[in-house]
Amino acid sequence: MFFTFDAITINKQGKQISKVGKRAEYFRQDLGNEVYLEMVAIPGGKFIMGSPNSEPKRWEAEGPQHEVTVPGFYLSKYPITQAQWEEVMGDNPSHFKGWNRPVEQVSWYDAVEFCQKLSEKTGYSYRLPSEAEWEYACR
Repeated sequence: MFFTFDAITINKQGKQISKVGKRAEYFRQDLGNEVYLEMVAIPGGKFIMGSPNSEPKRWEAEGPQHEVTVPGFYLSKYPITQAQWEEVMGDNPSHFKGWNRPVEQVSWYDAVEFCQKLSEKTGYSYRLPSEAEWEYACR
């Protein structure tokens, strides 16, 4: 399946300088009880990872900038919701309750366990994105 969206580029002042219609492949994973997980195909490519030395409020760990090649992968279209978390994990640790709200109050280890249980439940392999994959998808 495919969905359409707008890719917007902004300048340093936050003003929109371009808007291009795009299309992306995705699939919908049925988790049961009318709860679904939408996964978007992120095509592979190259990008410059890290921030330039001139960037305001830059942390030292954000450099040096370097070119990274990322193979294609799938990433959840939205943050994991409390409904999705409960369907897979059997509980809801969130403080700010709401089925369609993002799950919170979970550690990195909890997220890894979620991916493992999701993989067992669906028969497909799920994992957290690497730092490079996350930055590439965000850009």
